[in-house]
Amino acid sequence: MEELDEVDDTIEVKAILIGGHYVGKTSLINVTIGLKFDTNLKPTITSSYVEKEFIINQKKYLVKLWDTAGMERYRTLNKLFYKNADIVIFVYDITRKDSFDELNFWTSEIKKELGENLILGLAGNKTDLVEIEEVDESIARDYAKNIKAEFKLVSAKENPDIFISFLNEMLIKYINKNQSIITNRKGNNIKINMDRNKKENKGCC
Repeated sequence: MEELDEVDDTIEVKAILIGGHYVGKTSLINVTIGLKFDTNLKPTITSSYVEKEFIINQKKYLVKLWDTAGMERYRTLNKLFYKNADIVIFVYDITRKDSFDELNFWTSEIKKELGENLILGLAGNKTDLVEIEEVDESIARDYAKNIKAEFKLVSAKENPDIFISFLNEMLIKYINKNQSIITNRKGNNIKINMDRNKKENKGCC
């Protein structure tokens, strides 16, 4: 990861994690900002975000990483927080085929709410439990290809750096696709001297 001594402007990017309940969205977010993995998290009932700083090509990017509710009765609240998302990462649990099957709902909803001009990722979480895997990697990779998403197998418990690297890859893809916007656009895209790794509220696994 690059380091930068002094930067005047911080470029802000909004990323959201989408997926069913107990797939590990909150755990991935927590370990991204250095919190310890917690097996006792409760289901997320509303959306919240953390901030993660990346330095890429001598520029500082502040990714606002949003957690969203996965339980069906709370899903309608998610739409309030989709607006202006730049990156969407769908998450499923490799040990639960039902969480993978639900991706059709989530991808359809994001397409309806945000359109198709997004940077998409698909993360298969809980590779630490690969011995009880229910979703074959090749099937997941094909699904990611079909929805034009990058794919990564991750584990919030055993190797959070893999997910952080994946998030970095998504950010680079966003930067490459939107260079003119990043260079010229002010206001919502540029924030000055943002606090690092700020966490608001507490979500779920």
